[in-house]
Amino acid sequence: MDAFTLTSLALVTILGASIGSFANVVAYRLPLGQSLNNPPSRCPKCERRLTPLELIPIISWIALRGRCHSCKTPISPRYPIIETLFALALLGLALLTQPDLTNGGELVRYALQAAALSMLLMAALIDLDTKHLPDTLVYGAIAAGLLASLLPANPAATDVLAQPAGHTLTVALAAAGALALLERYATLAMRRLKAPTTGLITTDHLLLASTLAALMGPVRALTITTAIVIIDAKANTRLRVPQALHLALIPALIALGHALGKPATATALNTLMAAGAVALAAGLAWWINDHLSHRRNHTDANEEAEEVALGFGDIKLAAALATLLPNPTLLLLALLLASFTGTLHSVTTRQRTLPFGPHLLLGCILAATIGPNILLWYANITGVTL
Repeated sequence: MDAFTLTSLALVTILGASIGSFANVVAYRLPLGQSLNNPPSRCPKCERRLTPLELIPIISWIALRGRCHSCKTPISPRYPIIETLFALALLGLALLTQPDLTNGGELVRYALQAAALSMLLMAALIDLDTKHLPDTLVYGAIAAGLLASLLPANPAATDVLAQPAGHTLTVALAAAGALALLERYATLAMRRLKAPTTGLITTDHLLLASTLAALMGPVRALTITTAIVIIDAKANTRLRVPQALHLALIPALIALGHALGKPATATALNTLMAAGAVALAAGLAWWINDHLSHRRNHTDANEEAEEVALGFGDIKLAAALATLLPNPTLLLLALLLASFTGTLHSVTTRQRTLPFGPHLLLGCILAATIGPNILLWYANITGVTL
């Protein structure tokens, strides 16, 4: 490893720790609707404004021995832990992508990926504290991840995080659609299907688009669904479909198409993409309406209207994660790992409900780093080619 590379890694590590310091502010103030820069950082006990020397990530906490310089109030170790976590995250991203920081395209690509990863880590911290994923961070991560996919990657780097823009968008929509439909099937299994009473775009639109996509592809299905949404908005009406029937039709249409010679994987992908597009559009519409009406968003789209098995925030988060990890096999592995860690968390803490967002992010980090080794091990013991 040459000196330039070592210098680059040192710089991104320092950058990560600095962003982690800012993340502590975001995680505390954003859920409360407070300004992120005013008032400046201060001791919560004596309210003394912190000096620049007291704001150096990690080092200041160690130098102060975890206590306020004035009133000696203990400072939570959460602060240096989060700063260290962000430093390691951006360092790991650099090691995976190996960007040439002298190349403008690769530099901007890494910056966008680092921004997306940072926003997702911030969202996970807030989810842990409040069980709510802020749309501002999640949609920001989706935008940054998709923009990054438009830029060139280092050819010498692993292709785990480097895929063409069209492929990345397809995987992101399919990931969101998979969780959206999983939520509907889980809700049906628990007999909690209810007609949504709020929101411009509802789960009825989502199921209609999914069913139509299995018949005529995602573009036509989304065109028809968009027209229906516009008509509903102008007429101030709500689309109603028999959700249980549509949930039964979707796999039946996939199987019928396969019997008629159309690959089941292609039909399933069309269905998932349509579901994901509607789910993300619903969340975006909810977020925009929330900001226009000057209300703080405490709930995810459609969650006010009905009790759900999986929060719509997790569905949007899946799309954001897919923009960073656009490998379908590794993304599926990430979901399995997230389910495992989430179950372990639930069993050990005896919590019936818990924030799943941090587990999704952890699953993607594990899949991106050790996932290829896990898949190789699985292929060796089973003989299955992945």
